[in-house]
Amino acid sequence: RLAGMTASFAAGQRNKRSFGVDLRHSEGRELFERLVADADVVLSNFKPGTLEALEIGPERLREINPRVVVVTSSAMGESGPWRDWMGYGPLVRCVSGLTRLWSDPGAPPDESFGDATTIYPDHFVARVVDTAVLASLIARRRTNRGAHIESSQAESIIVSLATEFTRESITPGSITPRLHGEFHAPWGVYPCSGDD
Repeated sequence: RLAGMTASFAAGQRNKRSFGVDLRHSEGRELFERLVADADVVLSNFKPGTLEALEIGPERLREINPRVVVVTSSAMGESGPWRDWMGYGPLVRCVSGLTRLWSDPGAPPDESFGDATTIYPDHFVARVVDTAVLASLIARRRTNRGAHIESSQAESIIVSLATEFTRESITPGSITPRLHGEFHAPWGVYPCSGDD
């Protein structure tokens, strides 16, 4: 890790074993392919085409191990005009429209957005992908075949905003940043009794 080991990283990665391998070199690819031969799941978080450029795309991985479940997850998805964009949560939030909805409606636009340490949608998409991986592993019991799961962070946000996009298409301008939600109950920040 370039930043060194932090307490947060160590806590989040406990009970895991890891190592680094350079997939651009034949020795690194050979080692990686030996691991794939016995793997249940291979997760990739590169922009589309990276694994293929390294000669270890999903088809190659399934040649090595027909039972492996391969996940390719990217910011904008495997196809379309933005497929080559590199990015993570904050970029994906912007292009999906979520950043504007997460803004303080009373603040000037350049001061209205607040972010937390959890980079959404990274953690949300990981949970969606986990569900697909588990389903693929269960299906593999019947078929004895692996799967290729493609994931797009942008699409995951858009699907989670389906109600808002539908409402906006029916009543243009209705979906704007709000201090408290008004469409789902209970939703918002509420006072509680007691000092804490």
